[in-house]
Amino acid sequence: MLIKGKINNFFLFTIMVNLDKLYMKMMKKEEMIAWDNFSQEEKIFVDLMIFSYEVGNGGLEQYYWNSTGNSAFLIPEYLKIVGSKTLTKMMEEINRFFGETGPNENRKKRQEQLRQLTQMQKKIMNDSSELFCDGPEDIEKFLIDFVIKHKLDKIVKNEQ
Repeated sequence: MLIKGKINNFFLFTIMVNLDKLYMKMMKKEEMIAWDNFSQEEKIFVDLMIFSYEVGNGGLEQYYWNSTGNSAFLIPEYLKIVGSKTLTKMMEEINRFFGETGPNENRKKRQEQLRQLTQMQKKIMNDSSELFCDGPEDIEKFLIDFVIKHKLDKIVKNEQ
């Protein structure tokens, strides 16, 4: 049983490393071609990786504050596409804190929206950041399944 657990952990670690490699390849691709030339699946993958990195590193408030939050209004839809239910619902609720149209795509306007949040909304956002990291759903698992389903991993395999 212990050996099986180690094998499973090693397998998950290997896949996580490949997710990071794939993300880095996508970033290099973005340097060479316009974002508009990315497939929808590639955009979903990149935006969710950025979301995962930011929230895992500094929470939802950091994600919304930084320029990486420019696509925050798309995150609930993307989470739903990859199969999340809990995180999708959470992000739909938090995006409503920013008003009827959600978080602004413009960083400065979104930062102003953040300043207008109530203390209760900020507490919910902070608690949700913890749920994101330690909750019942694992975004990396959804990303792994998504990458395999859409054969995005071929980008990494072709360069090994």
